[in-house]
Amino acid sequence: MSDADDRESVDPAEGADTPRRRVSIALVLGVLAAGMGVLVVCGGIAAVLALPAIQQNREAARRAQAKENLRQLGLALRNYQDTAPTVPSPQTAPPGETPTPESH
Repeated sequence: MSDADDRESVDPAEGADTPRRRVSIALVLGVLAAGMGVLVVCGGIAAVLALPAIQQNREAARRAQAKENLRQLGLALRNYQDTAPTVPSPQTAPPGETPTPESH
């Protein structure tokens, strides 16, 4: 009998669950789990390092928006003064109502 005949006579399902195969599957799964753990840790570190930069950008955007709002307010006052010879009154009223001294 040749080696090829011996291989054909072995049940394929019988050799599928040998201790050696179980160890190699466990090893592969362990390496995959460790790799995923490393990725999670690296992602967390990247997020922690990025947070200060994100906060800094948000604060810069808030300052720029406030500066733009003040510029727009100044332009509105100048345009008002060009059409009316006085500065607008500080009195305010809801839309559609005439401001009166007792409304504020």
